[in-house]
Order: sequence, then C-alpha cells, then structure tokens
Amino acid sequence: MSPQASSASDTMRVMALIQELETARELIKAGFGELQEIRMSNDFYHLPQQLLASGLERLLKCYFCLVYEARNGAFPDKNFVKSIGHSLVKAKQMVINNYFESNGIPLLVADLSFLQNDVLLDEIIGILSEFGKMARYYNLEIVVGSLNPPIDPNSEWERLETKIEDPSPYLQPDSLVYCFE
Repeated sequence: MSPQASSASDTMRVMALIQELETARELIKAGFGELQEIRMSNDFYHLPQQLLASGLERLLKCYFCLVYEARNGAFPDKNFVKSIGHSLVKAKQMVINNYFESNGIPLLVADLSFLQNDVLLDEIIGILSEFGKMARYYNLEIVVGSLNPPIDPNSEWERLETKIEDPSPYLQPDSLVYCFE
C-alpha cells in the first residue's frame, strides 16, 4: 500500500472512530433521558437499557481502539474488537487490568479506585452487561421454554432503583397524584 493510500485509510478510520464516539454519546444521552421518563405510568425499561448498553459498549470499544493505536501505531483488526464481545463486565475488567494507567495522578488514582471498588457501578454494569449479551430477549427466552433464561432485566433494574432510592415516600396517598402527571 502506498503512503498516500495508507494516510487516506487512516483518515477514514479516524473519521469513523469520531462518528462512533458521537453515536455512543448520543445513545448514552438518550438512555439517561429515557430513564428519566420511567414512572408508575411508564415502566418500559427495555429502551433505556438497550440505549445504555449499546452506547457503553460502543464507547468502550472506541476507547480500546484508541489505546491500541497509541500503543501499536495502528488500529486493531476486526478480530480484536470482536473478541471483546458484548460483555460490559469483561470490558470494564479489560480497562482496569490492561488499559488504565493512573501514573500516580491523584484524579486518575481516584477514578481507578472508583472503577475497582464501587458496588453500585458494578451492579449497573452487571445488569446492562447481561442485558446486552442475552437479556434483551428475556421474554422470547421464556416463550420458547429456555432451560437457562437470562436475568429479568426489568425486575433487576427495579431492584437496583429501590436500592438507590426508597420508593415508599412516593407511595403515600397524597403523593400518588404527582406520579400520574
């Protein structure tokens, strides 16, 4: 391949990576927006989970491509990215073990500690990871009588929400009016 062709190819890859990062950002933003719409009259968790799982997976794969390119002088091949799969849990461990260097910088040390130790983050990543791998088809797995159905993503997310915020104040008779507005 000539140097000009290689340069053009690299430019296309960088542009595609920028577009993928923008897609990831928009999916994550939309996912958080959809989560804000969840209430007693709207319990459609599938859409925000789909958006967040896809957005985070894309973001992490872009991150791996950038670090790989910085370390090796070239972007990874398709097999590298495909080997990551859809597991956000696996991708998070890859970040921690192989793709995160704090270099003693206090803010980065704190970020690494958060990634390694935050229980709530682990639960969120776990739910979204299972959703992205298998649970997005939870209902169809039940319909076809799967012997090993995945987690029920709705009930797992509701359990997580309840753990984060006690819903009982919202269930008082005088507050029910606000739930349905």
